[in-house]
Amino acid sequence: MSRNRLRIFLLIGVPTLLLAVGLVFERVSPLAGLQIAVQRTPARLPSSLVIPEEEILKDGSLLSVYTPVEQLNNPETGILANPMNKGRQWENPTTVSYFDRGRLIFAGSAGLRIHGGKSRIGSPVQSFRLYFRKDYSPRQFMPGVLFEGKSDPITRLVVHNDLRQDGTKQWWHLVNPLAYEIARQFGSITPYTQPVRFFLNGQYQGVYVLTEHVRKEFLKTRYGHDDFLLRDRKTRRQLRRTVRNISPLTMADVDKIFDLENLTRWFISIVFCATTDPFQALMFLDNTRSDARWFLVNWDMDHSFMDVYRQSREPWQHNTFRTTLGRRPIESQIITRLLSEDSDFGRYLMRMFVDALNHKVTSSFLKARFDYYQRVAERYGVQQVDYLKNLEQFLKMRPDRVRTLLARYVKAGPSYLCQVEGPPGVVFSIDGYSEPAGFSGSYFSGMGITVELTKERHDFSHWVVNGHVVSASRLHHRIRSKTVIKAVFLSDKTAPAVQLEPSIADSPKNNRVSLSIREASS
Repeated sequence: MSRNRLRIFLLIGVPTLLLAVGLVFERVSPLAGLQIAVQRTPARLPSSLVIPEEEILKDGSLLSVYTPVEQLNNPETGILANPMNKGRQWENPTTVSYFDRGRLIFAGSAGLRIHGGKSRIGSPVQSFRLYFRKDYSPRQFMPGVLFEGKSDPITRLVVHNDLRQDGTKQWWHLVNPLAYEIARQFGSITPYTQPVRFFLNGQYQGVYVLTEHVRKEFLKTRYGHDDFLLRDRKTRRQLRRTVRNISPLTMADVDKIFDLENLTRWFISIVFCATTDPFQALMFLDNTRSDARWFLVNWDMDHSFMDVYRQSREPWQHNTFRTTLGRRPIESQIITRLLSEDSDFGRYLMRMFVDALNHKVTSSFLKARFDYYQRVAERYGVQQVDYLKNLEQFLKMRPDRVRTLLARYVKAGPSYLCQVEGPPGVVFSIDGYSEPAGFSGSYFSGMGITVELTKERHDFSHWVVNGHVVSASRLHHRIRSKTVIKAVFLSDKTAPAVQLEPSIADSPKNNRVSLSIREASS
């Protein structure tokens, strides 16, 4: 063979031969796993080619996964045919393509497994998990694409069906992402999510939710390392034994073992969302710290809002205190005993709930999140949308229901409305949170409120509290009735003659991210 012919063969013939062999591999099931070895442009990967152009051009994000049918449906080895099997041996090589607003953003190879617990049997479509590692290419999902880049590098990704039936057999969608957003607003640690239309081998599976997998990568992204101990059966037994041997159990005792603020924020997120399988959170311990305490990451909140077990007349009425307290898990044991054995904890829990409902999980926040997920359902083509009426009612009614339940379990008095008024454009610091004039919040009888201007103004004169003048730049007042607090400036002096001595409440921190145990009695 001449040199010129040899060059032509090496340049054209060899690549063509390799591509042809790769195509054969894709169609011969014993060798199908080797398809990842064939180098192609992203647009020519099977997961890209199987999606019709009209689907690609639709608004929103689309995730396509392609793997040979034999690897899915073989009675002995297929992952769909054997959904309860777990582990690396049940991971199949697959190709993955991600489109957004008509453009192919990412395509590559990954490992595919079934994901989930009981849903592996009861759900009409499966959830999956994708693994990006050195066995495949690339080793991570494209940085900066998912979750605003907050979770990069993404080496594991949950493709969750987020489809659940309530006690009336009505199907609900997008429950986990909404519950995670509410829990995060309460201060809990939660994974990030993103809705997509999901296709498996070119077949539409429905509206799915891409979710961070809460393991080493999740922890490393947030804490800078992944040296954490994950609670297992042995550590659960040890924790129960440790807590059982402390009597009476106090907040200080618990805070040495467990991050009490984190535990309390987990609890109030479960109570508010009416999560009926509450003990799904993952518990970790930082191995790099000598003073490490256990903490929770909220996970699997898909039994929220809907009252799966029909334990109340309406989902928003659900008494989640009753179904979460007095249970065997250590989280329940600690909260239950603190409520009965340390009176400070009731005030601590009450303060945390009140601050969150007044400043974070407000009616405007809840309406905005409902509107967003309603748009997502419409945009991504959810067909069964009757659940939205129940969800909207839940989000409107739940705050007052939670206040009623809380008063019962912490033995609080009635709650009263407090309004803080002032000229347009004035911003107040109320209990450490910035709020504009016109703020309205609810407080249990005897709770303190602290109000001051966020920026000092030379024309500020005084406060008027229920018609009484209070001359102080920083107002401390204890709520015992419906209250109106008004900031009066020199241009609007209408102060009555009666002087009211301000009652003193514990001063809150400027930054309310952390709630000190010492503030429990405020």
